[in-house]
Amino acid sequence: MANMVNRALSALIYLGYVVAAYFKGAGTLALYTAAVFLLPMACIWFSRAMGGFTGITPFVPITESTPAFFMCAVGWLLLVGAPLMIYLIVGGTSGLTIR
Repeated sequence: MANMVNRALSALIYLGYVVAAYFKGAGTLALYTAAVFLLPMACIWFSRAMGGFTGITPFVPITESTPAFFMCAVGWLLLVGAPLMIYLIVGGTSGLTIR
């Protein structure tokens, strides 16, 4: 059940990003946005399979599997957390006043 909720919510957010990019820039920006968010989507949708990967990578060998819930959490961080932090750093804080 939790897997279905994760997949549905992440698909809605992903489609929202792609549609917003299409209306903001054009088809090229929408395709770029869709490509950028494929890794977070894969981490959420296929967390068990991606967490089970062990082997040689270009940087460091992976000797043990990663828990599926951790892969899912990383996917959510990349899908929602990173764009939110970028928005707040780049220009979203201009309207906020700290007293």
